[in-house]
Amino acid sequence: MKKREIIWILIPMLLVCNTLVYLMFEEDYQGIGTGTTTDSRFYIEIADSLPYLKEALFPVLYPIVISIVNFLIDDYYVSTKVIGFMVIVFCYAFTYYKNFFWKEFWGLLAFPVMTRIYIFSLAEIILLPLLILLVYLNHNYFKEKITYKKYIFWNAIILALLCITKYSAFFIIFGCFFYSAVLFFYNRKKFTPFFVSVLSASVLVGICLMINNICTGTLVGQRTGPIKDEMNIRYSFFNILYVINPVVAKRIILGYKINYLLLSVFDFFILLIYFIMIRKGLKKGKVIWETAFCITLGFIFLVLTIISYFQTHIDDLNPRLLFPYVFLFLTAVIFSSKLRKTGYNILLIIIIFSLILSLFNGIYEFSKTSIIFETEFSRLKGML
Repeated sequence: MKKREIIWILIPMLLVCNTLVYLMFEEDYQGIGTGTTTDSRFYIEIADSLPYLKEALFPVLYPIVISIVNFLIDDYYVSTKVIGFMVIVFCYAFTYYKNFFWKEFWGLLAFPVMTRIYIFSLAEIILLPLLILLVYLNHNYFKEKITYKKYIFWNAIILALLCITKYSAFFIIFGCFFYSAVLFFYNRKKFTPFFVSVLSASVLVGICLMINNICTGTLVGQRTGPIKDEMNIRYSFFNILYVINPVVAKRIILGYKINYLLLSVFDFFILLIYFIMIRKGLKKGKVIWETAFCITLGFIFLVLTIISYFQTHIDDLNPRLLFPYVFLFLTAVIFSSKLRKTGYNILLIIIIFSLILSLFNGIYEFSKTSIIFETEFSRLKGML
């Protein structure tokens, strides 16, 4: 790393510190530990039951990883947090070692929606490195830096791994099929290897679903929510804009709650900037195919997620459910701004502003934590 780039090392340090601070304030579900939910309990139960598969409610890759790490640590909760730390290290190290837009991705990895992923003991933490590998592989494919045989093999494997991490990754497969049609009409040279890899991934996923059905009696478990009249449509659609917000992790900044409407206006303004950047990457005759790839997959994922929301009513469209859409959309912004040199300085300003606000929020939360500790210590000291 060059001397002038040393300052970028502050981003991983800031990310880890802020993640630890925010973790102190997260929910402790049924005594499992902070940063857990009902889903966390199910993932741990599946991991504990392996190698016997008894429940198909969630895919098996995250429980497998938990089980492997737990073999060394002997604590399922701690294992989930170790996995999160390992993912952070991998993502930063991989993008830097491969010189894969590492500055831009380091900034993206520190965005608020990403920080929320690191905190919780959930399968999205495995999606993150897989998505990075997916866009890296396809970037090299469209730049002709990888042989077709290697591409078909690894693209199929990564897509299959995505699907056995989260069932919503099926939407990424659908997006790939749609994009293969785009390639068929506009880039025939790249069509066949791409289509074969997606088809191969589908076969692998089909085999995994058959194993699910044999072991548990169901392909993907029960997908209907128990309560169907508690849909918060306004909140869900607000989140579609909110999750690509580069600066606000919650509606609260330094203790002040922001009005929904005001935040929506800000989100829309940021979205407009993003679209201006992306537009150059999709310019007719000079298409950046990896930008088109990310936009297509992100859009298809978003549309199918919305349809699924109205069909199943399982959960509101929160940042966790929308995570792949966010990552793919922002990656398209990175590709376009960097490769087309359009709005790149604006992207850097957004990243820097995001980091500064994140730092101040972290300091504020830490100071709040210190006050709580001091108060509790004084109370206990008075009792003694």
